[in-house]
Amino acid sequence: MTKVRDPIPQALTQPGTHRTEEECYLEINQVLPLTAPGTVYRDLNQPAGSGLIHRVRRLVAAAMFEGNLTPQDPVFCPSCGKMTDLSLPCLQQLLSLDVPGRLLAADVQIGVICPACLEQDKGAQHAE
Repeated sequence: MTKVRDPIPQALTQPGTHRTEEECYLEINQVLPLTAPGTVYRDLNQPAGSGLIHRVRRLVAAAMFEGNLTPQDPVFCPSCGKMTDLSLPCLQQLLSLDVPGRLLAADVQIGVICPACLEQDKGAQHAE
């Protein structure tokens, strides 16, 4: 067990917090200076594998980590990369209808242009 593993779950406990490996490294390095990036990246994978934190894999970007372990569906903005959580229990129920057996998990990725990017695009269109 390394000294880095203790602050990792703490770095991800704020609600709605999703961090890349790099962001986790920068935050942990403030608490434990001189920590190697490889140590943080390696130590993120163990609590994720043990179920202490959640690894969210993304199709177009690096994985993100969070402390929220409740079932949720990540919503990504492809313009700015921001990630938020959406709870869609009806989606899980719908997916389980056609599954032969019991659905344990489903990873669904939803891409949505966020309000900030929509507003930015709207402003850019009016400027033309």
